[in-house]
Amino acid sequence: MTGRGNAGCRSAAGSLGGAAHGSGAGQDGPISFTACAIDNDTPLQLSPQHRVLIRDSRAGIMFGEVEVLLRRQASGK
Repeated sequence: MTGRGNAGCRSAAGSLGGAAHGSGAGQDGPISFTACAIDNDTPLQLSPQHRVLIRDSRAGIMFGEVEVLLRRQASGK
């Protein structure tokens, strides 16, 4: 986080879909998010069973709601 809150992450974040990638074990492998990809300060790895709460206007464009709980398949991975 910067001295201005998480403004640095917000300006660096790309599209919701481009933020995550699997790391080798197919659908059973962990999902990796780079720092600032989903407003996170550090790189983050989650199991495919985790859900991620996204509150963002881009979620509204993609899913019709500004707050969505995404699972791996819903995010295109």
